[in-house]
Amino acid sequence: MTAWSRPWISPTWPAVRTGYRGERRAPRKAEADDRLMVERIASRDAAGFFRLISDEKDARNVCGRSAIYSLLRLLGPGAPACLLRYGQAADRENHSVVTFAGIEFPRQG
Repeated sequence: MTAWSRPWISPTWPAVRTGYRGERRAPRKAEADDRLMVERIASRDAAGFFRLISDEKDARNVCGRSAIYSLLRLLGPGAPACLLRYGQAADRENHSVVTFAGIEFPRQG
């Protein structure tokens, strides 16, 4: 099975908007929250992804949420995606944590 090589998804959530501001555990909390979202994306669960965003009232300010949701709807059910890389970048000036994930979806057929 061949995989697409470039479908990167980069959710970002500033700590200022998530209640992480000034917390020493902000990166760990962000990662725990991110892992739940990555699971929904990797399993191609558009409804579950939308529900996560909606339940938290987009408190994490997920960049590209509409594009990610649309992609999941277009892909539909299929083989689960693979998390290639997860990372965080601290923005100390704005007291925030920006996170990103690289996710690869296997080619169907």
